[in-house]
Amino acid sequence: IDGNRDKLKVTVVGAAVYVSDSATVNIYDGIRIADHKKLGNERILGCENFASLAAIERAGGAALIIVNGRVNMYGGVIENNAVLTEYTTGTDANGNAISKEDAACGGAIYNHGNFHMYGGIIRGNEALRGGMIYNDRYLLLESGTVADNFAHTYGGAISSSGAAESIMYIGHEGSGNKMTIDNNRSNKAGGAIYSNTNSPIVIYGN
Repeated sequence: IDGNRDKLKVTVVGAAVYVSDSATVNIYDGIRIADHKKLGNERILGCENFASLAAIERAGGAALIIVNGRVNMYGGVIENNAVLTEYTTGTDANGNAISKEDAACGGAIYNHGNFHMYGGIIRGNEALRGGMIYNDRYLLLESGTVADNFAHTYGGAISSSGAAESIMYIGHEGSGNKMTIDNNRSNKAGGAIYSNTNSPIVIYGN
């Protein structure tokens, strides 16, 4: 699934794959989701169906947006995706400050559901926060490679939302470390992982 990002000329608010309402998507070897870029992102396709999820309205996730669904990645490649909203703030009609930061969270993936990685490669993605993924619910990275992702602020590979429901597991208990996280960068904090306030992280292996 190629987004042909270098020739993109229009505003994009959706994602290559949108998973919701308890749906499950499996990604296997031979599948490549690449070169998707979101420009001028203010909201996502279909967010009116999730009025209770206010933060979702300005979600990133150029490759995958998960809202109460599940994605299992057994193989394949997700690479070179970006959310490049203008990193600016302004004021609304009442003079209240507004921010576009949420619009640029999760270069490849915005997770408000379940993302499980058992294999494959996720690399070269870019966002304001969470170059690879912005996690707002359940994230399992058991095996595979996460490399060369970049965040302009926090979480070169992964940034968590700070919600108590935002839980992250890396590796697998008793199996040794089959998960590689390498050469991810951020300009502020969390070159690989940035976990905010109440978001727990469990790391297995060595």
